[in-house]
Amino acid sequence: MLPVRDVIRSLEHYRRLGFTVRPYEPAGPDGSFYGFVSSGGVELHLARTRDLDPKANTSACYIYAEDADALHGAWTASGGQTEPT
Repeated sequence: MLPVRDVIRSLEHYRRLGFTVRPYEPAGPDGSFYGFVSSGGVELHLARTRDLDPKANTSACYIYAEDADALHGAWTASGGQTEPT
């Protein structure tokens, strides 16, 4: 489970990278609080953490890929950043 400040914005980020995305439930007036992204056998959970400080965050996620350069190239070609904002 990865902390994010804005679940809807983060879901869009992962969608551009080629992931299938879905919020846990439809967004309410203050946005979604949880979401899922998946690609192949990988599934990540995103949880809203409004006061998230990316510089102090200690969460980590490792994705093992047979060809990391090809994966990075595909993500870069998607037009999105390779790191969520």
